[in-house]
Amino acid sequence: MKTIYLVPHSHYDAEVFLTREEYLQWGFSNLLEALKLLETEPDFRFTLDQVCYIEPFMERYPECRESVLRFIREKRLYIAGGMYAMADMNMPSGESLARQYLRSVAYCRDTLGVDISLGWTLDSFGYSPQTPQIMSRCGFRYHAFARGAGPHTADFIWVAPDGSETLCHHMKLGYGGIGMGETQEEFDQRVLRHAKILSKYSATDALMMTEGGDLSAPDPIIISRVKGFNSTHTDVQIRIATAIEYFEELEKARPKLERIHEDLNPIFQGCYTSRIEVKKGNRRLEGKLTSAEALAASSG
Repeated sequence: MKTIYLVPHSHYDAEVFLTREEYLQWGFSNLLEALKLLETEPDFRFTLDQVCYIEPFMERYPECRESVLRFIREKRLYIAGGMYAMADMNMPSGESLARQYLRSVAYCRDTLGVDISLGWTLDSFGYSPQTPQIMSRCGFRYHAFARGAGPHTADFIWVAPDGSETLCHHMKLGYGGIGMGETQEEFDQRVLRHAKILSKYSATDALMMTEGGDLSAPDPIIISRVKGFNSTHTDVQIRIATAIEYFEELEKARPKLERIHEDLNPIFQGCYTSRIEVKKGNRRLEGKLTSAEALAASSG
């Protein structure tokens, strides 16, 4: 029997068209809706990414603090990614990425009481072959991504040039979600269609599907849709899950997974050429920050 790990999530795609404050309010609204569902629906799970809106949410909604911490302890609310803001992984330097991870992993550990083990870069456009090295040195065992070029398999071990490795999942159908459909029948058909495609790439009988997208609010109908599907299908069952639950299941298959030694960058290369001024500016700022740090440390 195949088990579908259906992961409700919201990707905080910040400061693209609106101001920071406008995007924060949008993100806060989605998180408040998720907390309501977690409170009223024991079977509901939710995955969040990026500390850049979780941290201000905790500051501005102190009345929600205990609920957030309780749902995290219950493993029904999961914080994925480990970044302050999800980076376009080809633009910053390795040092910048490491600082991002260290800053945010520390926040999640010290403030939220959770150790992040899953890198969640679903909206990044490409990856240096040293990505597993950076992630593993920052304490990550797993990595999920949707863009960029994945190998022919969805589940694999990615090995960096220095031998560091992470267990990876490439979202072959993207991270935008399957959608709940207008009717139960439409939902069921979507699930079966997605399952048929994903089964071609999956290393196990466990499949991961997502429900959500950029700044998306959770859909409360997901509970009844999943119950309806499970009541009429025996060869495929859906489990509403957090992202880490899928990887915990995938971990059991680690010994038989393919090991990939590749630079996962064959697409969107022209994008980086066209943004060379942004990349150069980014490098200059990184250099200035490093210099400022050294001066501050030497001056006491």
